[in-house]
Amino acid sequence: MNRATNFSTLKEQERENRKVIIIKAAERAFAKKPFNQVTMRSIANEAGITPTAIYRYFADQQSLFAEAYIRSNNRLLEKCKRILDASSELDLQDIAMTAIDHFMNEDLNLKMRAHFMIDDSLSGDLLIKLTDNTKYFIDQIENHINRFTNKSDTRVLALTFFAALNGILLTYRKSPGKSHQDVIENMKRETGLVSQLFKDKILSDSK
Repeated sequence: MNRATNFSTLKEQERENRKVIIIKAAERAFAKKPFNQVTMRSIANEAGITPTAIYRYFADQQSLFAEAYIRSNNRLLEKCKRILDASSELDLQDIAMTAIDHFMNEDLNLKMRAHFMIDDSLSGDLLIKLTDNTKYFIDQIENHINRFTNKSDTRVLALTFFAALNGILLTYRKSPGKSHQDVIENMKRETGLVSQLFKDKILSDSK
């Protein structure tokens, strides 16, 4: 029984490793071209495998694209959860700044987020999977806010804060004439302002 279990575990690890290789190849392909110009064949070429082999792990290009997005997103979620779990006071700014740093270091994740926000072709299980991933992040923000207020509109506050953060990222990402460092500084300045406004609103309503 133990030998069979170990063999099953190794097979699962091997499958996961192959998925990671394909996802990383997809990320390289997406970084070179607009998403609508990336084909399964180009991803396969990046991975050094046949297009047919990709379909053993992903049903279609959108599924592969979504998996790459979620894995990057989860890295941000893990960082934010550690901050929230350790925080003894209302601390939206640290979350926002962590998100800025993440998306500046993983710019492809931001491109993917913008793509999924406007892609009307998503439906079914894939849309649910992406929605659940976003919902988890919003849930963490709402749970954090709930520690410092007994108001009933905390879900709205969490959603609005999430939307404001997305707006800053997408608005300032392309700033003609600005260096990469200037862009980051602009984002962090605006993020700091927005975070303080939300904090003031939450704490004042709690009095």
